[in-house]
Amino acid sequence: MKKLVNLVAIIFCLLDIQAQCDYFFYGLSGQKLCLETYNKKRYITVDDAKDTLIVRQKLEQLGYSVSPFYEAIFAWGNVIEKYYALTETSNPNDTIAFNIEQISYEAPSFIFLGKYILILSHCFDVGLHSRADTTVLDSMTQIYGLNILGHPLFPENSPSQFVISCSQTSIENSLYMANLFYESNLFKHAEPIFLPGEVLEFSCPIRSTPDDICIYPNPANNIINIKKADELDLYNSSVEIFDMYGKCVYSQNYTDEINISVLRSGCYVLIIHRDNIIMALEKFVKF
Repeated sequence: MKKLVNLVAIIFCLLDIQAQCDYFFYGLSGQKLCLETYNKKRYITVDDAKDTLIVRQKLEQLGYSVSPFYEAIFAWGNVIEKYYALTETSNPNDTIAFNIEQISYEAPSFIFLGKYILILSHCFDVGLHSRADTTVLDSMTQIYGLNILGHPLFPENSPSQFVISCSQTSIENSLYMANLFYESNLFKHAEPIFLPGEVLEFSCPIRSTPDDICIYPNPANNIINIKKADELDLYNSSVEIFDMYGKCVYSQNYTDEINISVLRSGCYVLIIHRDNIIMALEKFVKF
């Protein structure tokens, strides 16, 4: 009977039956991760430095606090593509669009696993299977009013990664567009780029592909290990494990071996984080 229960838990985990939610993104090698809306903070961009002062004044007149504006600098040329800031309100139900002419993009924030505030930026990450996929990428970005922020060098026989930018002319925000690109099955991966809550700098997309990180063994019974821990610089970080209801069931400093023997059989999400930035995120089964 126990083997049957374990098998059901594994199938339940792999099929992501529990991931029925209004807002989500695809991570963990394609698994759907749920988000809750967080209306107190919003992300905005302007295209010209001279407009930052105008936008700040207009928002403060409307009762919003505004962080300093930062230069959104990306690789492949270090071009300043936009200026971004965070707005904040004390009203948790505030979903009114700003409708200020100088704001070129506006996005909400979300809560992940009931704890982590993720601020949606204007960009998302897309990985290609092969060089030929650049034609498809160019076509889709034109159709949906998006902008490709540079073309990195494309090593032979290796997939490549691109950052795509949304604006007021795009059909939707970067969360929606990343999901649309992923669900097209035309690309290796597509994930929105989030700002970690309270940290005003771009972080890596919250992603965990087989090339980046791997929990082994998976499924596991007593001990799990992280492949490529040295390359990912996971030391001096913290480990938390959440069950499928979003409850933290395990928390400690990172070690090479993570003892999960006290956990019940089932499906879990492991998060490794440091300085409010999520370093790694993966799903595993305990049997």
